[in-house]
Amino acid sequence: EQDPGKVHKAAKAEQLVKLAYLKQLAARLKLPAVLDWIDNFLVNSDGKLIVFAIHRAIISKLHGRYVNSSVVVDGSVTGRKRQMAIDKFKNNKKTRLFFGNIKAAGLGWSAKGVSAVAFAELAWSPGAHTQAEARVHGIGRGEQDKHSMIYYLVGNSTIEVPMMKLIQSKQKVVSDVLDHGKDTDPLDIFDRLCLQLQKESSNGKQ
Repeated sequence: EQDPGKVHKAAKAEQLVKLAYLKQLAARLKLPAVLDWIDNFLVNSDGKLIVFAIHRAIISKLHGRYVNSSVVVDGSVTGRKRQMAIDKFKNNKKTRLFFGNIKAAGLGWSAKGVSAVAFAELAWSPGAHTQAEARVHGIGRGEQDKHSMIYYLVGNSTIEVPMMKLIQSKQKVVSDVLDHGKDTDPLDIFDRLCLQLQKESSNGKQ
């Protein structure tokens, strides 16, 4: 006889793999549009831009387009190299772009005065986005640069649309998360998304 708990965990793991694939697919499909958006930002602004993503392949392609005017901080860039990349972005006028992994570059440093932050991919955790946004907003430091803009580059007709709605609803709860604050359970968004997709699927079959 099968253990109901194990069956549920296996089904959940399978669903997570499927949704993770859909997230990565959305990131790849919208990449040309993201690059166009960044091009437009650089042309229409003289400010600097932080772009957060998740997958190393996406970050690599973004950096490859702007290799002479950008730095990268992902999981492979640590210690002194990480600080050197941050310093170059903050102090070198020609380095206008910072491409970072949300987890690796989303906390522990300040970029007050940077014009904008854009998310090329979405994380499961609403708190991860709040933390990343805080790089320019100075949350928890008694400072806030109100001139900085936050952009979410969401792919139309992809898994990102319902994800973004759920993240926005949860961000209201975690808006006071600080650098060392407690994040909400990232799987909460995953669970809610599964329920929503199951409901939509059931309605579509009726």
